[in-house]
Amino acid sequence: MLSKNVDSLMFNGMTWLQFINITIIVIIQSSFSSFSSFLLFFRIFISVHLKKAFPMDRESKQIDKKLLFIMLINKIMGISVQNICRCKNFNSCPDQFDRYDGRTIVHGIGQYKYCEEAPRLRPCSSHDIALVITSESNLETETTDYKLQCLCPKNNIFVLNSTHLRDVDGLTIDAFLFNCKSPEICGFRQPCMTITQTPYTYFEKKVCNCPMDSFCPTDLRYAYQSTISQFNRGSAFYMHCI
Repeated sequence: MLSKNVDSLMFNGMTWLQFINITIIVIIQSSFSSFSSFLLFFRIFISVHLKKAFPMDRESKQIDKKLLFIMLINKIMGISVQNICRCKNFNSCPDQFDRYDGRTIVHGIGQYKYCEEAPRLRPCSSHDIALVITSESNLETETTDYKLQCLCPKNNIFVLNSTHLRDVDGLTIDAFLFNCKSPEICGFRQPCMTITQTPYTYFEKKVCNCPMDSFCPTDLRYAYQSTISQFNRGSAFYMHCI
């Protein structure tokens, strides 16, 4: 979900950068060892994925090949589509679940759509930074930039590598760097999946593989913990192996 100039929601007068110390992601498939790191995912999900509720009056930067859509197919809800921005010069962004349209990068069950031809990315190694999310905010505005730098192997997930924060002339700059790695076996009390839901979208994000003789539920009644955004605009659920 690569986009520039994505305004954030406000949580009780604070931006999501101030609300909780992202997840994803647009959408992001990450590994979490604590509920606090799950909240870090949720803040990015809410900031980006709820934009479908508001008019899209921003253009993509074609030169930078910004990502416009993320579509995740799900056995419960079918296909979820998230608009991030509109293409310039009256170009259209493909909205079909088609990996062969020349404007798509596939990651797991997600398809990332571009206004023009998708960039050709080299395969990622386990040490490469696969995804960089940079957010700049002040008291009035917030812009977010997503950049895929290489192509993750099949069945890999994004794993948070490092976080960088700095303040420059009243501007807060956050940078999140992700590797892509094969899911590990879930540890004790580690979530196996996060589920994020809004009135418009439903996304499942795998975190790790459950040990033998157990499985990761998708029924929200089995959620270990949940978070609801202000005005109930979106929810995130924290699933454990059972």
